[in-house]
Parts: sequence; structure tokens; C-alpha cells
Amino acid sequence: MRKIIVAGAAVLMAVAIATPASAHVTATPDEGPAAGFFKTSFRVGHGCEGKPTTKISMQVPGTVSSVHPQVVAGWDIDTKIGKLDEPIESHGETITEGVREITWTATDEGLPDALMQEFGVSMALPDGEPGDPLWFPFVQECPGGDSHEWIEIPETVEEWGDLEAPAPYVVLTAAEGEEADAQETATDGGAMSEEQIRTIAAEEASENDSSNLIAFLGVILGAIGVAFGVTANMRARKAEK
Repeated sequence: MRKIIVAGAAVLMAVAIATPASAHVTATPDEGPAAGFFKTSFRVGHGCEGKPTTKISMQVPGTVSSVHPQVVAGWDIDTKIGKLDEPIESHGETITEGVREITWTATDEGLPDALMQEFGVSMALPDGEPGDPLWFPFVQECPGGDSHEWIEIPETVEEWGDLEAPAPYVVLTAAEGEEADAQETATDGGAMSEEQIRTIAAEEASENDSSNLIAFLGVILGAIGVAFGVTANMRARKAEK
């Protein structure tokens, strides 16, 4: 029994030691609307095998514009401007350049290996199909020349977890307003989902219940009116006698 406990403890220690090294850099949230403005945070979960992270560099896809990195206490920010993949029309202006790289440099001890830090970025996402990924190659630098390069790009997002050092990503979702348009189209004559049918049926049932209640109250009020009329008529006859 003692051997089993010792062996189990050893396994837990090994997992605890290995976990920081395997913690990938991720974007949270990792989904944003196509052709819309979006804010996310890139989470760095550890340093370099006991050493703190003192510098972080991230490349921005050439289709992303209006990039604004978040101020992080204890870190300086530097950006590099470059050409966009294609010119973008915005508010009557043609934009050809934008932030292509962001670098955060620690001004003190940096990010300890046992801690995590988030680096926020707001941006304008490109137009595209829902499910299209955007990749943000990421490099952590630590004292002594050690580094972690999160730059591997899989063929699909589903294969992301199979890579040793994958780049963080953001997946495009339907553009703002498209989902509402799709629901309206379905209601106007397109194929409705089972959930939509149940919702409409529930609304109609509620309306029918309301109509039935109003009719019932009308009958009661009518009966009360008739009763008052009969009573008044009987009193009038008695008064005449």
C-alpha cells in the first residue's frame, strides 16, 4: 500500500512539474465577429524552466487593422508598423499600413515562471467566412537567451493541440447582424429549425391562452350585467306595487 502511495505521489509531482512547460499561449476569447471590432487577451502561463519571462513579441496577421495593445503594469510597449496584405476602406479613408508586431518588455523582474499574465489587444478583424482562423505567432524571451517560440501553425484549428508549440489563434464568427438576418429569413419562408418551431408554437399558445382568458372574463362580466339588470327590474316592479 505504501509503495502505491509513494508511486502515486511521484506521478502527481511529475505532472505538476511538467504542466507549466506544456501550457500553451492562448487568446481569451478566441472567437470574434468577421469585419467587426474585437478585444482579446493573450495569456502567458509560465516562464522558461524556472526563469521569468522578460520580453514578449507577437506578430499580427496582415489582414488585421486598428490594432491597439493594452497597457500592462510593469511592461513597456513597442509596436512595428508595416503594410497590410490589402488596403482597407474605413470611414472614407484608405488604410494601407498598420501594426504588424507588438513587443512587451518587462521593466522589473518580469513574469515569474510559476505565475501567469494576460496581454490585451483590441483590433478590427477582417471580413471572412465563419470558422476562418487568424494566427498570432508569439515568442517569450527569458534571461540567458532562453525562449519559448509559439509559432507552429497547424492545417486546421482542430489539430492545434497536437503541436508542441502552436501559435495562438482567433477564429472568425458570423459578422454582426448576419445571424439575425438568417433567423428573419428562416421565419419568412426558409427552413426553420425544430427549436424555432417550438418557440413560435409556444408564443401562439400564449396568445391563444390570453384570448381565451379575455373571452372568459367577457362572459363573466356579461352575466354580472344581466344579473344586475334582472335585479333592478324586479325592484322596480316591487316599487310599483
